[in-house]
Amino acid sequence: MNVFWTPLAGIAILCAATAHANDLYGQATEGPVSMSFDAGLANIYAEESVFSGGRKISRLDWESKGVTVLRGALSIEVLPDWAIRAEGKTGMNGDGHMTDYDWLAPNAANSSDNGWSHRSIHDDTRLDHYYSGSIELNRTFVNDNGRFLSAGIGGRYTDVQWTAYGGSFIYSVFNPRDFSGNFQDGERGITYRQQMPSLYGNLRGSQNYGDWTLSGGVEAGALIKAKAPDDHWMRNLRFTDTFDLGFTYGATTAVAYNLTQNISFYASGAVEVTNFGTGDTNLRDTVTGASANMSKSAGANFVAASVSLGIKGKF
Repeated sequence: MNVFWTPLAGIAILCAATAHANDLYGQATEGPVSMSFDAGLANIYAEESVFSGGRKISRLDWESKGVTVLRGALSIEVLPDWAIRAEGKTGMNGDGHMTDYDWLAPNAANSSDNGWSHRSIHDDTRLDHYYSGSIELNRTFVNDNGRFLSAGIGGRYTDVQWTAYGGSFIYSVFNPRDFSGNFQDGERGITYRQQMPSLYGNLRGSQNYGDWTLSGGVEAGALIKAKAPDDHWMRNLRFTDTFDLGFTYGATTAVAYNLTQNISFYASGAVEVTNFGTGDTNLRDTVTGASANMSKSAGANFVAASVSLGIKGKF
């Protein structure tokens, strides 16, 4: 997977290895109600794959760097040591890019990244939307002497979509890579969307050092009934990939400083990884309505790495 290992992603991975920047900050002195808000930057990446006879014949690499991410969270203690927590996150803008590779006989040299028969590059790739929402139930096991430890379960829905415009291409028509050209600037080429419902478990902990708090958490879960529609506008085709079961996991870490007894400022880093597994595809002509189904023909991945600064209040 060609994940964009920029300094931003590297910082997040050094900070830890999950999903979604959870509300870890300052929990060793948690109150019955806590709220947090942060803003930061993220790099996000998606891989879209097509298989035939167990062999990969196409891959589209979608990415956006420097996406502005805003996140808010609310945690309410409903019983002693039990809390319900809700989170919402949205991302916008960023520098987008998409590359589309095909390995089609007889002009594909081999199945490696450099053996493609067709390739198109789309520098004008725009992030249409990126948002995520979750709700979870957490149980506190340790909350004394500046230490905090909890575990919980939750559900999340994440939705991301890109559209690629214009670009250039090199195709194999009679011989390998014998035809090249450009699409018209601003012409809509492909729209790709990932819809990711998941159930997960988490483990979080923190330790106070005077006015400073170090926090960390891990998360792992199952991606259930995910969907990935893909519109090829120039060909009037829609590919809808469906996946029964996949996996999601990751980690987050933060350092917080208590500005007052109830207000703290924090910096955090997080990374999340989602593997969709293998899915089925429905192909539909959007003009005639004709359709066909293909089994075990689809694959997908999603990766996000972020850093952020925020403020938290507890009451």
